[in-house]
Amino acid sequence: MPRHPIFHRQNLAQGPIPTVTALLDMFEQAHFSQLKILKFWYQIKSPEDLRLEELLLSRIPELFPELREVELCRMWDHDADSLSTATWDPLPRVRQLTSQLKQLRTFIFDPDLPERSGRFPVPVSRFPFPRPTKEFRTVVGKLHAMALAIVTEATWVKKIAMLP
Repeated sequence: MPRHPIFHRQNLAQGPIPTVTALLDMFEQAHFSQLKILKFWYQIKSPEDLRLEELLLSRIPELFPELREVELCRMWDHDADSLSTATWDPLPRVRQLTSQLKQLRTFIFDPDLPERSGRFPVPVSRFPFPRPTKEFRTVVGKLHAMALAIVTEATWVKKIAMLP
């Protein structure tokens, strides 16, 4: 499934980012028990999406038990009124997911931090943090804490990348 990239790439098929419901439907129809690499992106725009996210992430270890590499990009609609009282924190669900994938060695995660909301897409010439700032250190500290929590539950993970 192609990611909706920050930068335009030649010959990349782009489409809308799937909802949790659409992704869950696709995964339920898949029969790839020996799948080793899974890269997926989804958006959360409503409380229903948030409820279904829990189901989606709990089904992945059952559907794809041999995964060795997972890249997960969770796009939260920080401006949605319906999510204003919802809990953004994906960490409990992600920890549960990684702890059940015993073959997992690489985990790449973009949690869509609230403090980074509204900063993308960025022009090719500008990076998210052009220099280390107080905001940069805060974001890196938060991502580092999340990564530690994940690998505490899944000690067999050898590589982890947390994206701002």
